Order: sequence, then C-alpha cells, then structure tokens
Amino acid sequence: MAQNVVQAYRQLSSQGANIVSLVIRCYDEIIASLYATVRAIERRDIEEKTNQLNRATMFISHLRAIIDFEKGGETALYLDRFYALAQREIVQASATLSAEILRTLAADFTEVRNAWQQVEAPASANPPSPTAQNFSPTNPPHAPNERPPSRTGWSA
Repeated sequence: MAQNVVQAYRQLSSQGANIVSLVIRCYDEIIASLYATVRAIERRDIEEKTNQLNRATMFISHLRAIIDFEKGGETALYLDRFYALAQREIVQASATLSAEILRTLAADFTEVRNAWQQVEAPASANPPSPTAQNFSPTNPPHAPNERPPSRTGWSA
C-alpha cells in the first residue's frame, strides 16, 4: 500500500500538483480514515477498524518521511512531533477502542490541514475539498472504500 502512495505522489507531481496540494490530499485521507475508524469501532467492526487505522498510519508515515528539516526549521520539528504523537494516539485508540481519541485526532488533523490550506497560494485556487468542508463529529466523511451508512427507514 505504501508503494501506491509513492506512485500516486509521483504521478500527481508529474501532472503539476504542488507539494502543498499533495500534503493537503494526504491530510484529507487521514481525516477520512480516522472518522471511518470511529464508525467501525461503533459497529464493533474490528477488521475495518484495523484497515482504516493502517491506512491513516501509512499516510502519516509518508508525511513524516518527507519532512525537510533543513528548510523547515521549527515548523518541521513541530510537524515531526505532531505526526509522532498522532501515531502514538492511534496505537492507544486501537488498543482501547477509543472513538473519542480518534475524534480529537481527526479534529487536530483538520486544524493543521486548514493551516496548510492557507499556505497554498492563491487560496481560491484550491478551496477546501468537499470532504474537508464537512469534517465534524456529526458529519464525518466516508473513507474512499467504505459504503455510506444506509438511509433505509430515514425520514425528514
């Protein structure tokens, strides 16, 4: 799976996507996977929980691996600590089946994602992704390979 991320990164780079845009896409994937994990925990679907946490961890590891400490200064150190803490929180949430830890982590990633969004110029050239616009505990996004919840029996 890590090889797929590298291939996608190279393909998008060759198509003119800038690094900040790629980082934002990674954040979108992490956030979606964290919320998908919350739903899996609530359904007691351990296999899906594991798959989604592995997916989030893969993207976090990728982001951590591309940090440029020489050019990044204090920001690079902050991001490295943030990613390391996120990985520890994921392990703890997995072991304790804590949806709350994952919701908090998703909110933290959303906040940092929004900061990356502001770094990208011009801001209007890359508006928040549709999933990023809707990140919230009451309206979490769906992971790419996850079916949305059934609307059977729902009425307004």
